[in-house]
Parts: sequence; structure tokens; C-alpha cells
Amino acid sequence: TAARTAETVPSAPLEAQDWTYPLLAHAAVAVPTEDSGEAVEMRIWFSAEALASCDHKPFPAEAIGKPEPAAGGLILNYMLVPGPAWSRRLWSFGPGAQVLEPIALRMQLAAGVEQMRAGYAKLFGP
Repeated sequence: TAARTAETVPSAPLEAQDWTYPLLAHAAVAVPTEDSGEAVEMRIWFSAEALASCDHKPFPAEAIGKPEPAAGGLILNYMLVPGPAWSRRLWSFGPGAQVLEPIALRMQLAAGVEQMRAGYAKLFGP
């Protein structure tokens, strides 16, 4: 049988956020794989609803530094090891969580969102 392929959806421009935050110097950081076991400092925004859903403990690790209020939620800093388990936990918050830094990890996640969106571009029927 012929392999089915999803039609691509034209990329919609990203909507500008109504808030800003200072970028740390992580833009050039290469994000290691989970296999390396290397923790990476991450800045992650969580909505108030996402934080309430997990009793303000989105990850088993403790946040480092002081939480920063932003856009009706908080920016939390963590030292975490990127990989499948971490990303599944982050995805579970849906739009209620957003990686801000490191930029390389943010771009990896954005690419995953685009892949998921493209997968819904065409309805696969019987």
C-alpha cells in the first residue's frame, strides 16, 4: 500500500507575547541528550492554572532562584536533564507551560509543535 503523508499547513506567524523577560546568556548552549545525564539550566513559564493543577510542583526537582511573575503565571528556573521523560511532563501542561531558555531547547520544542500541527493538517479516514 502507498504510504500516507500529511499535507503541510502554511506556517502561521507566531503571535507576539504581551510580556517580556530578560534573556539569559543561554542562546548558544547545546542541549545535551538525556543519555549524557547533564543537567541544563532552564527557565520555564507556567500559567497559574498549570501550577495549581500540580500543587505548584511541576517537576520533582526544586526550582532554583526566585520565581518571577509574568503573564498571569510564574517563570521558574530549574536544573533539569532534557529527554523523553522531561518533555512528556512538560507537554502534559499543554499551553500552560513554555520553555523560555535555553533557546536551543525552545526551538526543539517549537519544531515538535509544528510536527504535531502538520499531523492534523489532513484528516485520515477509513
